[in-house]
Amino acid sequence: MSREIKDSNIKWIGEIPIDWRVIKNKYLLEWMYSGGTPTSSEEDYYCLENGIPFVSISDMSNQRFVYTTKKQLTELGIASKNLKILNPGTILYSIYATLGEVSELKIEATVNQAILALKINSSTEKDYYKYCLEAIKDYVLLDANGNTQFNLNADKVRNYYLPFPEIKIQKAIIFELNKKIKTIDISIEKNKKIIEEYKKLKQSIITEAVTKGIRKNRKMKDSGIEWIGEIPEEWNLIRLRYLCKICTGDKDTQDNNPDGKYPFYVRSPVVEHSDSYTFEGPAILMAGDGVGAGKVFHIVDGRYACHQRVYSLQNIINIDIRFLYYYIQNLFYIQIETANSKSTVDSVRLNMLQDFTILCPSIEEQISIIAYLDKICNNIDCLIHDKNNLIGLLNGYKKSIIYEYVTGKKEVDVEWESK
Repeated sequence: MSREIKDSNIKWIGEIPIDWRVIKNKYLLEWMYSGGTPTSSEEDYYCLENGIPFVSISDMSNQRFVYTTKKQLTELGIASKNLKILNPGTILYSIYATLGEVSELKIEATVNQAILALKINSSTEKDYYKYCLEAIKDYVLLDANGNTQFNLNADKVRNYYLPFPEIKIQKAIIFELNKKIKTIDISIEKNKKIIEEYKKLKQSIITEAVTKGIRKNRKMKDSGIEWIGEIPEEWNLIRLRYLCKICTGDKDTQDNNPDGKYPFYVRSPVVEHSDSYTFEGPAILMAGDGVGAGKVFHIVDGRYACHQRVYSLQNIINIDIRFLYYYIQNLFYIQIETANSKSTVDSVRLNMLQDFTILCPSIEEQISIIAYLDKICNNIDCLIHDKNNLIGLLNGYKKSIIYEYVTGKKEVDVEWESK
């Protein structure tokens, strides 16, 4: 016999079982807290160890629990913003840029202003409440205010309407979802690891091809570069400055760049008769600042405008642009690390790029290497694409079952504890 249902009159929830209620989030909370960020230039505010963990969105994204953080604050840093130290068990909810991420503290920590810390009252099971926040995420994204960067605010979060069954049903929903989500998450992680193995394989194949060539049984010589070792005897070593013109972009805005990652910003193509472009013609672009510095590369052609923190390799001579692209995107960051720079480079200096050593086989051999790599990399990219599609399907399935259970569209066995 089917259950009686009713309209919840809440758009994102839809129909619910007749004995369920909807309730505003603020009535389920004991308190809500938004943190802050101490001045980043004050070295006394931050430390590498023995400080208070400082949670940012990257620490909690795609993580059901927060055990560690990338940054820690000193007592001076905490005092500078009068930050609250949160206890383990506090629910975290992201409200800036990356909206609707849900996690839970497993350590004492504080948070920045992009995160709301939530403490619920005893009328609600914590895991059921977290599943509700996950279920509302798509609706929040559609409803969020903002143009280039979506943000929420505490008032909006307080006034969310959430489905609210009795406690024993909440517990039964948690039981069902925990089992199903665990199975899905194991599959997702397994496929993510496979993708990483594919990426490592691809990088090793490219590195071997552009430093040793693809012909076997040939005479080799010492390159004089420790991390490259021997190279084919007839190959030349040329600094990048002699193969192209290296310059930066001239745009300092984030127009048409909705993800806000200005170091990778390229506006393309520029209107034909516009004079507002950085360069014209084929080029390789490299992020020169931010998290992608020295690691993010693109080949472009035509009239383009790019950010002033993007390096452009133009007027390339005596080397095929595709060979240079394969070479530099796989090897430039190795040189940075070998030079004892930080593992996460804040910026790339011009002389680092100008003095980067390029191995140059003949143009004919470059073309052979390109053809070889295009074929193999395309095959690996297809495998990665398929795995990413599978992960997308698994995440979609996870979202759908969370939504169906927390809104009562899937029925649960309330006698689960006795079985």
